Parts: sequence; C-alpha cells; structure tokens
Amino acid sequence: MKKGLILGLLASSIVSSWTWADEYKEVTASGGEINWTKGHISAEGFGIAPPDANPRLAPLLACRAASVDAQRNVLETLKGTRVTATTTVENFILVNDKVQTTLEGVVKGARITNRNIEEGMCTISMSVPMEGNVAKSIYSNDNSLQTTSWRLPNFDGFASILNTRFSIFEQAHANEIPATWIEDIESRLNQIERLLANKPAEQAKLETSPTGLVIDARGSNFIPSMSPKVRELRGSVIYPNSGAISSAIDTGRLVSLFATDVDFAIRHPKVGERPLLLKALRTYGDTRTEIIIGKESSDKLREMIASTNFADASVIIVLD
Repeated sequence: MKKGLILGLLASSIVSSWTWADEYKEVTASGGEINWTKGHISAEGFGIAPPDANPRLAPLLACRAASVDAQRNVLETLKGTRVTATTTVENFILVNDKVQTTLEGVVKGARITNRNIEEGMCTISMSVPMEGNVAKSIYSNDNSLQTTSWRLPNFDGFASILNTRFSIFEQAHANEIPATWIEDIESRLNQIERLLANKPAEQAKLETSPTGLVIDARGSNFIPSMSPKVRELRGSVIYPNSGAISSAIDTGRLVSLFATDVDFAIRHPKVGERPLLLKALRTYGDTRTEIIIGKESSDKLREMIASTNFADASVIIVLD
C-alpha cells in the first residue's frame, strides 16, 4: 500500500512539473496562433445576434456568427503558415484547387476549444491540426521536397541472398540442374541461417539506437516552417531524405516540430526515450528555414537515418 502511494505521488509530481511553457508559438497578422510544438493552428471568432432577434435565440445566433468568424480566422492563419522561407500555404492554395478544397474541409471540421457568452457577445476559439490532411496536401505538392534518391526497402540482406536463378526450375527438370547451382543454393541458404543467428545482436542494437532526433539551432537565426531542411557542410540535404518525405506524405506527420528549450525537447514524448541531440552551426545561405550541421553530426545523422527504426522517429528543432 505504501509503495503504491509513493509511486502515485511520484507520477503526480512528474505530471504537474510537465508544462508547455517551452512551446514555440507564433502570432500571425490575422490574429491567429501557430503552435509549432503541438502542430496546431488556432484562432478566435466573435459574434453578436441581430438587434431584432428573439431573446431566446440570441445566444445561438451570436455563437453561429462567432463560429463563422473563427473558421475564417483559422483559414487566414493557415494561409499565412510558412512552408519554406519564401512560400506560405496560400501559395499552394492559389495554384492548386485540390489543396484549397482539402484545407477548406479541414477548417470546416475545426475543433471548438472554448466558447463564452457574455453581454450578448459570443466568443469561440477553434483549433485545427497541421498534421494529417494539411501536411499530406502540402507535402504532396511541395516541389522543394521532391527528390530522386528513392531506395528500395531494406529486407535485412535476404533480397540479395535470394536473388538467384530459381526460375530455372520452371524450365528444366531436376536431373538437368548442374551441381554448381545446387552448391550455390546451399551457400545462400547457409548465409540466411547465419543472418538469422545474428538476429539477437541486431535486436540488441535496435534497442539501444536513438528513438528520435533533437537539433539545437539556437543562435542560428533559424525560423520554423513546415518544410525545414538539415544540410551538411558541403551543402547537400541530409534530412528530410526520400524515406522521410514518403512517410510524411503517407502518414501526414510533420517533418519537424519546434520548441524553445533543449531539455524540454529531449524529454518530449515524441522523440522517445533515447533521442539523438545534435548542434546546428548556422543557417544555409540566405534562407532561414534550412540549417547546416558539422561533419561529426552529419555522420551521426546519416547513421541514424540508415537504422531500421528511423521511419518511426520524430524530429524536434530547438529555436531561440
């Protein structure tokens, strides 16, 4: 009983100490807010009932007007969200009807987070996620993310081992198969057995590999966007690679979230128990949505990307 009480007190203290004070929030010209840590866009709407409205219906009419106003403000905030340093969501809406339809549908389904009626005025707060349909729509049409460096899935070496002339069995009888082919097949099967025998070691490595990525970009003049890029010293993009782009399009997950405190980012549940922490050197060229990391950090990031669990890892970039 005493042990359970102690565990309960510890759990409650951890929860109470967990605050969102280190979220990166940006207020837009439309009065809305972009929460780059949660990946949410929110805005308020205000409404009053017509002067001649039935007193009983006045609150309902006021809140209906406030709801329409909030949806309009959410859409305006969404339009002003940066995708890159030089483009916003509105750029995609203007040239792509499908993107416009998708985003308008997201706004119509906005979640009401607060409603207040006071002195005949109704105030409604709404929120929409940037993840999901918004991210899928933008990433699918963002040419700056497209790359030709697609790679086949990694099947732990089995594909290369089994890449042999098994189709010969359809063309020849067993007594016509050369002995060298039988030996080749046996050799490949032995390789498979050795791979299976090494599985415990590979699993142990997987259990100690990074579960997420945190990049400290403080002091680099970096700003948040939906399509940030991480470059090595030579200038080539390391992240997002083709696999990360494909995953973002398929799942609707944002390429990166953002925060203002390194310790907060490291403890964030999105990056798991063992996040890899890297330090950014500076922004790339004249852009403020692309950062450069050093050679050692680049090597670590490439090694992490090559690991089998990187597709499920999240990224948080820490800003001033």
